[in-house]
Amino acid sequence: FSNFSETSSMLDFQVYQNELTGSIPGGLFDELGVASGSSSLYTLRLNWSQNQLSGTLPIRLIPPSVSMGIGEISINWSQNAFSGSIPSALLWTTTTLSSLGQLTIDLHGNSDMSGPFPTDFFSPALNNLASIALDWSSTGMTGTFPYDVWAVVDAPFLVSMSFNFYGNQLSGTLPSSLFIPHKGSSCCYKIIADVSSNQLDEPLADDFFTAINLTKTTTFTLDASSNGITGSFPSAFA
Repeated sequence: FSNFSETSSMLDFQVYQNELTGSIPGGLFDELGVASGSSSLYTLRLNWSQNQLSGTLPIRLIPPSVSMGIGEISINWSQNAFSGSIPSALLWTTTTLSSLGQLTIDLHGNSDMSGPFPTDFFSPALNNLASIALDWSSTGMTGTFPYDVWAVVDAPFLVSMSFNFYGNQLSGTLPSSLFIPHKGSSCCYKIIADVSSNQLDEPLADDFFTAINLTKTTTFTLDASSNGITGSFPSAFA
C-alpha cells in the first residue's frame, strides 16, 4: 500500500468468498502516511472473509501515521483458517485513536484459534467510541472474563455495543463490567450480547443489572443460554 494516496480518506478492500491462502503480514499498512508523517485516511474497511487465510493474526495493524485521524474501522476476517489467539494489540499498541468512533471486528468461525480473552484490547484507544461490534464467536477463547473489562477505558460517548462470544470455552462468571464503558453514568442506548454455548459456571452478581445502570438503554438483549450458570436470579428480578 505504499502507493496509496496520503490524501485519500477511505480504503475499502473486499475480497471475500475467494480462495486466498497464506497469512496476513504484520505492518501491512506501515507505509501509509510515512512521507508526510500523517495520513488523511478516515475509513478503513477490510472484508477478507470466507477464504483460506491462515497463520496468526497480525499485531499493530494501524500504524501511528494513520491512527490519529481514523474514525471508522470495519474488519471482517471471519470463516478463514487463522490459528493462535486474538492479540490484544491487533489494531494498535499504545497509540490513542483519538478520532475513532465506530469499530467493528468480525472473526467468527475461525475454529482453529484458541487462547484467552484479550484483556488489554480494551485500552484507552477506545475512549471516543460511539459504537462497537465484536463478533468473536467460535474462535476457541478460553479462560474467564477479566473482573473489570473496561478498567482503563472511559468511553462516555458510546451509544451502541454488540458482543457475540457464542460457542467458545469461556468459564467463570459474566461480569457486569462488560457493559460499563463509562464509570458513574448510565450505559448505552443499545446493548446486545451473546455468550451462549460457553462454559460459564458461576452465578451472576446480585447487583448485575443495577450495576449496569440501564436508565438510558432502550434495547437490552442478553443470551446466556446453554452454559452452567448457577445460583438465583439477580435481585433486580426478584
